[in-house]
Parts: sequence; C-alpha cells; structure tokens
Amino acid sequence: MLTLLHPKTVQVRVRGVTNTRNETLHGRLKTELAAIVDTLPEPTTRLNADNNRALWESWRSGLTVKPTRSTELPPLRLLLVMDNLVGHKNSAWLVWCFQQGILPLYTPVAGSWLNMAESVQRILNGWFWRLHKAPGGEALK
Repeated sequence: MLTLLHPKTVQVRVRGVTNTRNETLHGRLKTELAAIVDTLPEPTTRLNADNNRALWESWRSGLTVKPTRSTELPPLRLLLVMDNLVGHKNSAWLVWCFQQGILPLYTPVAGSWLNMAESVQRILNGWFWRLHKAPGGEALK
C-alpha cells in the first residue's frame, strides 16, 4: 500500500500496489506527487540561485542522510518524509524529485514510526482486515 499524508489538512491518498519493487512504488509516487505539485500555488517570490540553494539547504541542516542534490534547483515546492530505505535513495528517483522541486527527507534508521503516513497505513490495514470476512463468514484477524 502506498500512503501519502498531508499533515496540515490530514488528507490521505492511498493506492494499492501489487508489489513493492522500486519501479512500481516510484512510478506510483511520481504520478501522485506530480498531481500534488500541480495543485500547489506558484511561489509568490522568486529567489535568486544562491537564496534558492540556501532555502533547500536550510531543510537539510542537521540531517545525517543528505542525498546529493542537482546543481540546478527549481523553487522548493514540497517536503516528502520517507522511510530510510535504500530504494528511497535511488539516484534516478532523487533526480526526478529535485527536478520537481521535491525534497525527500528520511526518518532515522528504525524510526519509521516517525513517519505519520506509516501510522495511518497501519490503521487502514487494521480496518481493512477487520471489515473483510473469510469465505466461511468468519471475520479475519
């Protein structure tokens, strides 16, 4: 299950996936994130290259995992909190994010519980299995 949560509006986007390979998840993420970025208002202030880079860097301050950024950065549009998995640090994925103005930030190792979308995903999974019944009519546990 791919889960995106907007913490301010508490809007949840959920998509089922048939596998968790990077190409599957990244493809779905790209579709969802592009749709989200398209709905965001255009930045009202255009920063020069140095100030834009400083803004990107201000969000990376103090992080232990800092993927290498593109040299040319568009305006920062979206912060994306993800689990600290190797597949989430794939260079092609990161380049795509940076080109869209998306900055991935990673939870600490063994800290996926800090990712609010993970918590929502656990709740949704629990509801799903409680609402669906086994073929004999028994509730699945």
